Formats: sequence, C-alpha cells, structure tokens
Amino acid sequence: MDVDEPATYEEVVTSPKANEWITSMKEEMSSMVKNNVWELVDFPAGRKSIGNK
Repeated sequence: MDVDEPATYEEVVTSPKANEWITSMKEEMSSMVKNNVWELVDFPAGRKSIGNK
C-alpha cells in the first residue's frame, strides 16, 4: 500500500484523514515513551536550548 504521509503538522490537521493521523501520532509517541526511546536531562550550566521555526 502506497500512502502519502504528511510532511508537517499543518498537513496533518488539514488532511481529510486528520483524525486517523493524529491517532497514529499519539500511538507512536506512547510507544516511544513506553520503550524509553529517550531520556530527558537537564541542560549543562550556562547552556540553553536551540531555537525552532
């Protein structure tokens, strides 16, 4: 099955299948949390996060 995946969140929420995409994103995030994909840590002293668009 060839599926065109949205490239941005805006494309997700404006898609005719927005509910399915949002459900899929939530399931993916839950899976990553459950599987300890990342570990949140404090910033080193004197450092700050990078910006975003």
